[in-house]
Amino acid sequence: MNAQNEKNAICQELQGIINELNDIANGIQSDFKGIGNGQCANAVRYVSNKCRTSKGKLQNINVKINRNVAGGGAGSFGSGGGGIRF
Repeated sequence: MNAQNEKNAICQELQGIINELNDIANGIQSDFKGIGNGQCANAVRYVSNKCRTSKGKLQNINVKINRNVAGGGAGSFGSGGGGIRF
């Protein structure tokens, strides 16, 4: 699996977690009246929003490999980028 596919899989998993958390928060809000259900549901939604923010940041990460970085290819540090030549 390449990096882009792995990133997409993680984003899909995060979306599943977000959906589950929202379902839990909605259930708490509607099923448990009068026992601080609003505060509890808001706490679960807070975590859901943090996951959503993390997913957005992950989606914006560029996973393309830059092969022109130091040590990354032939010629970086002599032949083959293997280190310093004496």
